[in-house]
Amino acid sequence: MRKYIFSIFMAATVAAQALVVRPEAAGQLAALVDSPGGVTDLTVSGPINVPDIVFITENMPSLRTLDLGEASIAAYTGPRVGGLTAWPASYMPAGAFAGAAITSVTLPAAGVLLGDAVFASSAIESFTLPAAYKEVPAGMFSDCKALRSVEFTAPVAIDDHAFAGCTALAQVKGSQNITSIGDRAFAGCTALAEFVPGASLTSIGNEAFRCAGLTAVDLAPATRLSSVGEWAFASMPSLTEVDLGNCAKIGRGVLFGCAALKSASYNATEVPDYAFAGDTAHDGVLAPGTTTLGRYAMSGMSGVTDIDLPESLEKLDDHAMEHMTGLKNINVSGNTVPALGEDVWHGVNQPAVNLNVLSGMTDEYKNAEQWQNFNIVSQSLSADAVADAGASGVRARFVGDVLQVRSANSAISGLAVYDPAGNCLALLSPDADSVDVDCSAHTTRMYIVYVRLSDGTEAAVKLAR
Repeated sequence: MRKYIFSIFMAATVAAQALVVRPEAAGQLAALVDSPGGVTDLTVSGPINVPDIVFITENMPSLRTLDLGEASIAAYTGPRVGGLTAWPASYMPAGAFAGAAITSVTLPAAGVLLGDAVFASSAIESFTLPAAYKEVPAGMFSDCKALRSVEFTAPVAIDDHAFAGCTALAQVKGSQNITSIGDRAFAGCTALAEFVPGASLTSIGNEAFRCAGLTAVDLAPATRLSSVGEWAFASMPSLTEVDLGNCAKIGRGVLFGCAALKSASYNATEVPDYAFAGDTAHDGVLAPGTTTLGRYAMSGMSGVTDIDLPESLEKLDDHAMEHMTGLKNINVSGNTVPALGEDVWHGVNQPAVNLNVLSGMTDEYKNAEQWQNFNIVSQSLSADAVADAGASGVRARFVGDVLQVRSANSAISGLAVYDPAGNCLALLSPDADSVDVDCSAHTTRMYIVYVRLSDGTEAAVKLAR
């Protein structure tokens, strides 16, 4: 019995083989391979056609490495193959290697047109796209659970679902070469912690990175980016900070359900529906120039205690800030009362929240529906403070005797408060985005605040109490 088992083992070992084939014409592959079932590594140098590709997929179950780098794909006309009697040259059929056990593949260096899902659900572990290819077709590697690394060496467009469900994908080398990202292209890539875009990126599709493992998103280098799709970075449990760059078009739910997200900067004037909904750790900072908060835009952001509504804000839509249960202060710097949709603060204990408004605006807020339910407090906010906010992101205001200084761009590393006579009233090194200074011991009405940010920016704000 032992001798019999040993003989089988030896036969299997002999059958396994690495093979280099150099066909002189397309369609010869079957004739050149004697024992296809034992081939583990196949290199083809020369012309093949679709029947040759079908021969590989149907007759080489042990194949792990496929090198077509020096191969070309010729046109085919003849008996029906893959449902067709004719196939064009330089084309690899859709789903050709879907579900295959191959772990490594090299595509023809000269470039061929790839059908959708050509390697979907295969066992491929790493992949480098040759420079001749300008597109990764839809679903090309979708659900490839073993795929750990991909590399792009030249400009390339990533189509819909291209890497969706690749749970082991941890590296996207050459990501700066990507020109566009389709819908759900990297959705569910839970091991993908980093993605670095380049200046050539023009668009990001719907749900492009939904449920991916990114810890940070910085789209500032993508200077040509024109749109970020709906739910593009939604439901990402490890995401802590986001910069959406200068992109003016942001889809709804763009950062929905990112529970660890602490901060997000953007350039769009409209915060879309569901944009930050469920982001319980978010700091609640709104960009200067924001005009609209969409439906449920900040719903459930329970970690926000203080929020500044920029002077530009015109409307808060339905349920925009519902269930923001941690709110203590809403600071309003505009001279008009923003319009409201339905139940904007549903679930918020409004009487316990201070609504700090400009002096002279108290009566208008007391007479405005929904706004009137807050504890309305008159505050001062100088014109100088508003002017500085646009350049440095620094704002200062008094709420009662407390001087509040806020930075939207980077942490405040140094802060000094002076009276008009030049006396220093406070000198701090907070290393924080927000600082509160108790000025109850001072009688002066005018204050000058000097701020130094961690990025080296300096700002000066003059305001009255």
